[in-house]
Amino acid sequence: MSSIYTNLVLTLFIALLNLPISNPTYTNETDMHALLAFKSNFQDPLGALNSWNDSVHFCSWQGVSCGRRHRRVTALNLNASGLVGPLSPYIGNLSFIRVIRLANNTLQGELPSQIGHLFRLQDLSLPFNSLEGKIPTNLSQLSSLGVLNLVSNKIEGGIPRELGGLPKLWELSLWSAIPISLSNASDLEHIEFANNSFVGKVPANLGSLQRLRVLLLSINSLGRGEADEANFLNSLTNCTMLERLEVLVNRLGGTLPNSVGNLSIQLRSFGVADNQMYGEIPMGFEYGLGSKVSMKGDVYSYGILLLEMITERSPIDPVFANGLSLYNYALNALPDRVMEIVKLKLPSNHGDEVLPTASNNNRSGEESREGNQMKECLVSMIKIGVSCSMDSPQNRMDLTDVIRELYFVKRILEELEA
Repeated sequence: MSSIYTNLVLTLFIALLNLPISNPTYTNETDMHALLAFKSNFQDPLGALNSWNDSVHFCSWQGVSCGRRHRRVTALNLNASGLVGPLSPYIGNLSFIRVIRLANNTLQGELPSQIGHLFRLQDLSLPFNSLEGKIPTNLSQLSSLGVLNLVSNKIEGGIPRELGGLPKLWELSLWSAIPISLSNASDLEHIEFANNSFVGKVPANLGSLQRLRVLLLSINSLGRGEADEANFLNSLTNCTMLERLEVLVNRLGGTLPNSVGNLSIQLRSFGVADNQMYGEIPMGFEYGLGSKVSMKGDVYSYGILLLEMITERSPIDPVFANGLSLYNYALNALPDRVMEIVKLKLPSNHGDEVLPTASNNNRSGEESREGNQMKECLVSMIKIGVSCSMDSPQNRMDLTDVIRELYFVKRILEELEA
């Protein structure tokens, strides 16, 4: 019996010795399998992933970048690729990845918690998609993360308190709740929480973010008209690099503090209109390229917000590089190419539909007339946005003219609904 046992042990030992030793390509294959799992989850009507097959190395696949030394995936750049479907949890196996940019697709479902395993990740940009659910709390483990952009998704539950401890986070763009712990992310430069349903007060400790350049909190439900709700402005005097401060269209109450006169000399836009604040703007307060105080700062803010709503693109959208801005993007589309940039839906007699494009030629006379009127509205709205957001305050549209033009558009839309 013992000899049989001995033979079995020897046989097992020899079998183990003859197992193939894993080589460096195994980890590369892990990346390839993760990418194929990523692909398998998507509908791909534009064929953005057609090159993702075994005819070429995965480092040559569209949107994939690899490191030269280890040939591991370091970046996924598939913005505006028409992808539809959920993110595969296997994305968490791309252990060398530093950049994930999947803006302007139709990503669905929840953000996989496996992303929290990507300890090298520096940029997670997934704006303008249809992601749902809560932000995984284990994203707080991403100690290298500098950019987190989840603007224009369906994220619920607010920002996990744990994310306030990310040491290298400098840009956070998310339409959700504002945690007090946000002030712990000392490298933050850009905060965009516009056009959502925020409630409560603006945290009074944001002044500790001394690298902050942009704070956009417009079009929310912040505040209840209480006397101390403008106090957050006091701490922002410590943000000496601040360029844009916009809290338009909220319920913030209280007296506009004299301390706003000490805000950053870099400030180009200061928007507080449509709140419940009162008082006078302190003497000597200047912003907007050195001009004297006027309503032009608020007009600028309205213009940018209008262009954001029409195009569904943020001023920090990844497409705006090499000198391109939201302003130039809209200006260059006027008047003949507006249909190429619009994402807004307007009401019509035929239901809620995307505005017509140049390819929609098979229309009845009534539908064609309606489409032309909608395009006229759209051109007018983009012109307003562009005119309000010019760099020089002196060249921006007057607020009275803005109101008059918007009423003109409103009248056309009411006729279409009639």
